[in-house]
Amino acid sequence: LIMKRKSYLMIVIFGVVAMTLGYFIAVVSDTGLSAAPYFTESDTAAEHSKFNAVYNKVNPAVVNISTERIVKYRANDPFYDMFRDFFGDKSERPFRENKEKSIGSGFIISKEGYIVTNNHVVQRAESIIVKLSDGKSYEAEVVGTDAETDVAVIRIDAKEELFPVKLADSDKVEVGDWAIAIGNPYGLERTLTVGIISATGRDMGATKYDNFLQTDAAINPGNSGGPLLNINGEVVGINTMILSGQAQNLGFAVPINMAKDVIIQLIEDGSVKRQYLGVTVQPLNEQIKEDLDLKLDKGLLVIEVTKDSPAEKAGIKVDDIITEIDGVKIESFEQFARAIAFSKNGSKVTLDVLRNGKKQIIVAKLDYQTEKAVSKASALGMTLKDGDEGVLVVSIERNSPVYGALQENDTIVSLNRNRIRNVEDFNEVMKKLEKKDRLYFTVIRDGRQRMIVVQR
Repeated sequence: LIMKRKSYLMIVIFGVVAMTLGYFIAVVSDTGLSAAPYFTESDTAAEHSKFNAVYNKVNPAVVNISTERIVKYRANDPFYDMFRDFFGDKSERPFRENKEKSIGSGFIISKEGYIVTNNHVVQRAESIIVKLSDGKSYEAEVVGTDAETDVAVIRIDAKEELFPVKLADSDKVEVGDWAIAIGNPYGLERTLTVGIISATGRDMGATKYDNFLQTDAAINPGNSGGPLLNINGEVVGINTMILSGQAQNLGFAVPINMAKDVIIQLIEDGSVKRQYLGVTVQPLNEQIKEDLDLKLDKGLLVIEVTKDSPAEKAGIKVDDIITEIDGVKIESFEQFARAIAFSKNGSKVTLDVLRNGKKQIIVAKLDYQTEKAVSKASALGMTLKDGDEGVLVVSIERNSPVYGALQENDTIVSLNRNRIRNVEDFNEVMKKLEKKDRLYFTVIRDGRQRMIVVQR
């Protein structure tokens, strides 16, 4: 009887376990209970924007540029100053050198390895490394730079096929057109940003040839030298600058049409020659209008005519007021400077001039600016040459006391309140200032005049 009861109990237990297991299997395998429709998957083929097509087309032509340069400065050493004060040491405060690294962008324009970027990206660089879209890196050489337009050309000797980008006609760009930037902002490689052309012909006071395209496509440090593209993936500008501070969505690019002739000259000659007229002018202001009893809104007053220049040969005189060039009213100095500088060699320009209240038409034949005499200013370790408005700084030795304060392409117009017109003036003034510890330079840099104090 006991055995029968145990057998019966075992059968009941086995049955309960079997039923429980069966129910569990049924629940798990019942798709109606386990696959509740929380989402619906798409069966539509993926579509991409035209910006994606531009990116894929242009990306192989965009490069990342890393540079390294030596920055020299005088150490701010309180112990040195203390010993000098106590013991009368007249030696110079010691120099220190730092290696400064920077990043930028560029774009390939030929299969021979020529790359366009900004002058300020590669200026004074000790080494330049170019990284391609496939990750390969090459050391680049500087072909030529032009500080006045902030354009530079470098070259790599690549072991693979390169894919250059096409250059558009930037004169056809209009406000509201799509603007696409690809570059290396803050080291974030191959970043694409999109916006529109916000304005054209912007004068930002950066150079005397300012004619920037303005865009709201995000441009940040590291984008410099990269391409600004149209919707067809063609370069309309070279991304160059942003406004510092709290300004947002304000980026500026050099129009590619202005850069084309510069690029050609840099590749062929390593430097840029521009046409010149040979006049120093200043825009009309309210005081000048009042003094000369003028009824003009715009124009340029001639304050100096260079001897033997195209202007003198054409008959332009001091106090003439230039109101038009080739039938176009003069709106700004930058417009006038561009019209002259970027003309073809030997071109003739027609100027509408107001002289003693009477209108005159003057035709002047432009010419390349002749190369000025070069001189070594050994006292300060600089190579200088005569410029239009003063003395142009050609190069600066690393151990010079002005290294890091003055820059190549600065024009020195005054030294310790002495007017500097040429290298001879500079050397004469330096002789008088041999015992001076401080030098006060007045220079023109990027079209603007500034004072720089140097402690020798």
